[in-house]
Amino acid sequence: MSPRRARASRFYRCTITVKAGYPSILIDEEGNAAVSWTFEVDQGVEPSQARYCAHTTSSPAAGRLPDGIATIGATQARGIDQNDAIVDLVGERAFAPMVFWDHWCSDTGWYWHLYDDRGGDRANVFGSSPARPGESPTCGRARAG
Repeated sequence: MSPRRARASRFYRCTITVKAGYPSILIDEEGNAAVSWTFEVDQGVEPSQARYCAHTTSSPAAGRLPDGIATIGATQARGIDQNDAIVDLVGERAFAPMVFWDHWCSDTGWYWHLYDDRGGDRANVFGSSPARPGESPTCGRARAG
């Protein structure tokens, strides 16, 4: 009789911090269970564009530079220091999952920001990152607009 392998126990711990008068919340997660979140941002943010820190994109529709034509990955050849891919949010679409560990991911990135590009400096922004601010690899230039 062979020894039985112990099943790995799954766990998930989530702490949600909401502070009165503060414009954002912090969701701090830890675990080894597969968990995903869904957020409705149609009201409050009404996003028309998104940005993510990208390594490469497969097409301008999947992520483009501000010039509207070039995709990320061609930036080094053009001498541009730009890793933020801009995505126009038109209609319903699915995106690749956000990643933290894959520095060579395509069509997704290490953080996402959704915003109304016509909203000005006071527009609401929805941001998501698998790490605390300042801990994302390579892309410390997180910004919207």
